[in-house]
Amino acid sequence: MDYQKAVFGDPPACQVHEPSANVIGKAGRVAHVKSDLDGTLLRNDATMSKQSITILNKLLSEGLLFTVASARSVITIREVINGVNLSLPIIELNGAFVSELSSGRHLIINHIAPALLPRLEACIQKYNAVPIIATYDGQRDRLYYNRAHRPFFPWFEIPTFSPI
Repeated sequence: MDYQKAVFGDPPACQVHEPSANVIGKAGRVAHVKSDLDGTLLRNDATMSKQSITILNKLLSEGLLFTVASARSVITIREVINGVNLSLPIIELNGAFVSELSSGRHLIINHIAPALLPRLEACIQKYNAVPIIATYDGQRDRLYYNRAHRPFFPWFEIPTFSPI
């Protein structure tokens, strides 16, 4: 059993929905798409090809409602999709925030329910996990992590890590 299941329990059963009229565009094409970045929209070198940018911008200009959902922060999402005329908010940090791409302003902040914290702490200890914790203090984003993670998060200040 992995620690996510131990903390959050079994995921809900997968539900398949038929597309409704509001997601079908011209010529029966899907009109709303969310895409991951790494391993999906981006190449192995974490960049988008010029051809992909051109095609995506053409689809956006034709009315495609498109956004990205990523484990990345708004800062690195902005860097890797530079040139894409994205107007919808992005989903960052694995759903922790739904944010405006241009400003970074959070429209939705998803938090861990305080009641889950004891279970989360127990799982961190049980699996000897090294958590990475994203927060928003009302003015700026903060990322708490062990210094061993530093090469992956050069855009955040390094607060002193303390276990939960």
